[in-house]
Amino acid sequence: MAQTITITDDLDGKPNAEKVSFSFDGTDYWLDLTPENKKKLEAALSPFIDPAVELKNTKKSNTGDSAKATRPKVSAKVIRAWGNQNGYVTERGPLPQELKDAYNTQFGTSV
Repeated sequence: MAQTITITDDLDGKPNAEKVSFSFDGTDYWLDLTPENKKKLEAALSPFIDPAVELKNTKKSNTGDSAKATRPKVSAKVIRAWGNQNGYVTERGPLPQELKDAYNTQFGTSV
């Protein structure tokens, strides 16, 4: 005999929900939402996500040293955009070392 499993929305208990995952402040979350509640979540987060920079983690090394933290990669596009907003005009070409140094100082990175 066949069985049907109905996933319900974690907020309102309505059926036909789907898993939605997100991260905030280093913690990953997931919950089941109907399409309507997913749209509400997207609308609520949109003012914060739209101007944010998406971080892409580098691959972990195969050295087995779990104490080494992986740093997110920062694209030249992101650095260039930050530079243009802060008085460094570089529309094309390699990023000047002065810009990289300023970015590193501002964000504590090493690019």
